[in-house]
Amino acid sequence: MNIRLLALLCLFCLLHLAGSLALAEDRIVIDKNRRLLTLFRDDKRLMHCPVSIGINTVTAKTSVLDYATPEGDYRILYKKNSKLYGWFLGISYPETTDAWLAFFYGRIDAKTLQRIVTAAKNRRFPPQDTPLGGALGIHGGGVFRKDENGAARDWTRGCVALNDEDMAKLYRLARMGTTVRIFDSSRGFFAMLQPFMQPEMGFPIQMPLERWSGLLLLKTHLGYVELRLWEDPQMVRGIGLSVLDQTGRSILHISDTNADENLDDLDEVACFDQQECLDLQQKLGLAGQKADINWHGIYMALRKMVVDIYFMQ
Repeated sequence: MNIRLLALLCLFCLLHLAGSLALAEDRIVIDKNRRLLTLFRDDKRLMHCPVSIGINTVTAKTSVLDYATPEGDYRILYKKNSKLYGWFLGISYPETTDAWLAFFYGRIDAKTLQRIVTAAKNRRFPPQDTPLGGALGIHGGGVFRKDENGAARDWTRGCVALNDEDMAKLYRLARMGTTVRIFDSSRGFFAMLQPFMQPEMGFPIQMPLERWSGLLLLKTHLGYVELRLWEDPQMVRGIGLSVLDQTGRSILHISDTNADENLDDLDEVACFDQQECLDLQQKLGLAGQKADINWHGIYMALRKMVVDIYFMQ
């Protein structure tokens, strides 16, 4: 097991212990595709309501004037009463993952990257004057906004809009620092999860940047599931999924080298203990020959598990 993974496992355990001694954990999950917001407290759903998103409903936010709603993990940084939209919850956009992706795609320079990453690391207010934009949050004003053409949905410049009565309830329940997880369930697996990955690059930056890569570690009933995504400057993408036991020892690994969500002869699969792989297959509810490993079924089931757990579906 590599040192980075061991550190992540230790951090995961410490956060779990700290969480058991702290207040109940809140999480706001927003699905842009379904136009739905859900507030969870310790995995219990407290509220569920419709939303509107930015005028640009196709992409995640990448620049100041694109009028798109961002995708990723953010925090509630401030609460206020806005003259235009009533109750307002400001979020911590842009975050570290936004910055590293923007740097990799050439949207910001190294100095801007450093500013955003440093602010996030120190849990300070992120820079709002970069090419990525800012001043975003969740506010009232209505899911449908009346204009000269009638009632229009998805009318904001990138914020998430609620009906006023729903916003009043959310404002009352939401706490400072609460995670706001915004995703788009219509995207493929790579594009859906990329905004949530822990970047594996660091400072000082080694130029040219040969590839972007990110890591996500989830605790499941199988043990730990480690997801790794990567992309090179030629836009060749890859997906790696590993299942680890409680000590971090690998049970199996799948590498989808072109991120097409299918396994073929160019992809890599590895089982480090035949019986454990067969037991894992059974835990995933996969039927088949007793002595055969259904790699396609395992890959599909693990992808679904990651999405269901992370977005609390």
